[in-house]
Amino acid sequence: MTLTRKMLSAMGIEQEKIDQIIESHADTVNGLKEKASELQKQAERIPGLEKQIEELKAAQPTEDWESKYKELKSEYEDFRQKVDDERATQEKSRLYRAMLREVGVDEKRFNSIMKLTDLSEIKVEDGKIEDAESVKKSIADEWGDFIVQKSVHGAPVDDPPANAGSKMSKDEIMSIKDTRERQKAIADNIELFQS
Repeated sequence: MTLTRKMLSAMGIEQEKIDQIIESHADTVNGLKEKASELQKQAERIPGLEKQIEELKAAQPTEDWESKYKELKSEYEDFRQKVDDERATQEKSRLYRAMLREVGVDEKRFNSIMKLTDLSEIKVEDGKIEDAESVKKSIADEWGDFIVQKSVHGAPVDDPPANAGSKMSKDEIMSIKDTRERQKAIADNIELFQS
């Protein structure tokens, strides 16, 4: 049913009000016509958009990007763990070498010892080997053959130490059968023969 002036007059509405109603109605109808026209244009574009969507779906690679991402992330994590492990091993090696030096192991043997040592059991905390004393004891026990012994020298022969031992009696000295030893004993105890 269409809204007309004739219909509004039959309802007993004044002419001035009829003009206002018709004008408002015309504005509403014109707005709806514009909206309908815009929607019609959009509806005409839908088949073209559907075609583009189908083309994009067809062109989309068949690879599963999520699994590829997870695989790359896993490879990265493995690589990062490997680098961290290598750094930790280098730190352990450096600290273990310093401990070998402390214990007195010959430095020429360090490379051989490092090849045979399992560093995985050594724990490092705050830049130091944990339980260092037991590790030193283990080094001394296991690699004791490579510990350099500091040589001990006696008194120089040119200046022998004075014999502060017990003095011999004159009779004991005279009872020595070896002539050289007896003469040496007389010289060491000359005070017994000077009276």
